[in-house]
Amino acid sequence: MAEIIDKRRTLVEILNMIPDELVKPIQKDQKSKRLQFKMQALSRLARTNPIDIRSKLWKKLSELEINSPINSPFAQEIAEDDSISIFQDWSGVIEINPHKTITSLKPELKMSGVIFSDISILYEEQGNLLETFTNQLDDRLNNRLNALTAATANLGVVFQVPKNMVIEKPFKIVIKIDGFANYLPFQFYINLQRSSSAKLVIEFISEESTSSEIFSSTILDGKLEDAASLNLVEIQALNSKVLFFPNERILLEKNAILNWFLMDKGSLVTQRTLSADNSQHGAEAKITGVYIPSGNQHFYYDTKQNQLASDTISNLLFKGVLDEASFALWQGNILVKNGTHGADGYQLNNNLILSPSAYVQSIPGLEISTDDVKCSHGVTISDVDKEQLFYLKSRGIKESQGKALIVDGFIRAAINRIKSTELQNYVIDFLGTERTDI
Repeated sequence: MAEIIDKRRTLVEILNMIPDELVKPIQKDQKSKRLQFKMQALSRLARTNPIDIRSKLWKKLSELEINSPINSPFAQEIAEDDSISIFQDWSGVIEINPHKTITSLKPELKMSGVIFSDISILYEEQGNLLETFTNQLDDRLNNRLNALTAATANLGVVFQVPKNMVIEKPFKIVIKIDGFANYLPFQFYINLQRSSSAKLVIEFISEESTSSEIFSSTILDGKLEDAASLNLVEIQALNSKVLFFPNERILLEKNAILNWFLMDKGSLVTQRTLSADNSQHGAEAKITGVYIPSGNQHFYYDTKQNQLASDTISNLLFKGVLDEASFALWQGNILVKNGTHGADGYQLNNNLILSPSAYVQSIPGLEISTDDVKCSHGVTISDVDKEQLFYLKSRGIKESQGKALIVDGFIRAAINRIKSTELQNYVIDFLGTERTDI
């Protein structure tokens, strides 16, 4: 049972200290590798700079409160489900909630060396899997929130595809957040080895509203080796009490291809930091984001397209639909490393405002250290087109339906960037369920 709530503290206060109620249970972890990893992350946490509430990503969030003491799930049941019906649509499914993790993976894929498992497999005997993950994560632990997440997370997934394996049916990870605990940290590690290909869907959902706020942080680290290809779809549809802070980075090696689609609809606050690092020649990253805040929701985005090698491509499109008194901030940066040539980077942020009370900020950026590049950016902020609306009304369509059609077309332009038709349809079906006006 969760401990009795006795007071409230701001989230920044919690992050700028080391909460005793989260640190003490770490010592209970009897697996030496896991304990060593957590203690190293905890040591880094003690050395990181406190959160600066003057920054654009934290200024408006400085007064967010959460119930104290902070409690997070520690021990968790892990079970396997190999029902044949699951594999009609999916190669594997993992469902995580604070009480239990259920894993499903096609037996033939497991025998072929695919890893699609609870995060605890990192700390078991799996060759250099933990070492690779630790090395890749190392520089990110200078961030206070990341260090806390790494030190305290017991929930998450490892996904690895062996070299030369092309898997057609997608994998799915479903994370269900409820009020069992008020702090839920997650870790995800994705590794597609040389010339492999896969599709992955990650969903964060809440079935019911909770009586108090839940703080959830995630670290996702991905690596696409030479000529690997990943189609990744992330959907966030959490309830209005969740404060959601994902920090995600995917590293692309030579000729690797990433098609990354994100959609944020739920939560009270989402602060998403993501980075696509084109580290070697020929890497190509296409990143698409859709955010649909309403009410008093606040969404914050910090996107990084790092062109670290020659002849790399990155293309980012973020589209927002803001209603009622919602707020969104997007800041993006394209970095082109000195000494490279032939980089092609593009970023575009489009926003559709449905209410005079909604507010959006867009801050594109270019950081170019060489001459031989092709980089540009753009921002649009607009209301519903009155001429379009008038045309639809003249054809007998009600104003509310006309607005819904315009919003639908605005969002579909982003969904169409998903390379996989199968995943496109999945996102459209999800929107059809969640938004009855589209």
